[in-house]
Amino acid sequence: MSVGIYRQKFRKLMKLSSETHSDFAFRLTTAFQRWLQSVNAYDNIKSLREIFLMEQFLNTTSAELELWLNEKQPKSLEQMARLADEYLAMRKSFSTTNEQSQNSNDIAIVYTRSCTEICAEVGIF
Repeated sequence: MSVGIYRQKFRKLMKLSSETHSDFAFRLTTAFQRWLQSVNAYDNIKSLREIFLMEQFLNTTSAELELWLNEKQPKSLEQMARLADEYLAMRKSFSTTNEQSQNSNDIAIVYTRSCTEICAEVGIF
């Protein structure tokens, strides 16, 4: 299973009405352990901190950026933040290029219309 699935299982785990609190605590502990072992953070406090910081960071991003960051599999909060900045810079650059292209097309359409109108007036067309 992927890291994200272990994390989701842990985060969404609910006590069943048919189980005791002790049984639920056991299932919760097991899910927590599997999640942290999948990212080699169960016995490493530094890694554990990174996991929680990265999770909180992802909670503040758009769904699109979260998906992109998860695909990149950063190993630290610093790396995740750098990737997020790169992603937003690429999107901004792409957006600016598209706007410039659209503006050029709009100018060309206006220019074409003006030439057509002038040529019609002069009798060329």
